[in-house]
Amino acid sequence: MSKTEIHTANFVLSTGRCGTQWLHHIFNKYYAEELLTTHEPLHRRYFPRQQLNHKSHKVFIKNASREVVNHIEFIKSTIREKSYLETGHPCWSSLLFFNKIFDGNLKIIYLTREPISMVKSWMAHGAFAKPFLPHQK
Repeated sequence: MSKTEIHTANFVLSTGRCGTQWLHHIFNKYYAEELLTTHEPLHRRYFPRQQLNHKSHKVFIKNASREVVNHIEFIKSTIREKSYLETGHPCWSSLLFFNKIFDGNLKIIYLTREPISMVKSWMAHGAFAKPFLPHQK
């Protein structure tokens, strides 16, 4: 990629159990020179449900945790040199604001998986066993 080309912030989003870890591994293995890849770098620390109330990217940034703001700054600095790829699902609600934050240099791919296989995979990992969420007892 020449210095005049624009680097992008890329997100491969899924419902989970759709192969985003595998994609991260493959892209990291074969495209590491051109692309910095991560898989769910903030995990739940994106606080996705808390982002739904924000009316603008400015309000989103104002209310984001220091960790989210630092991660955004990391992505901004990365895309000055090469493209960034994040795979996984925790960033889903933040993507609404990322297009503005990254000046339109954003691409999103949404993966889906055949629903029965996905549910079986979730069940194999205990997703539907009580408690349903770690904070529920």
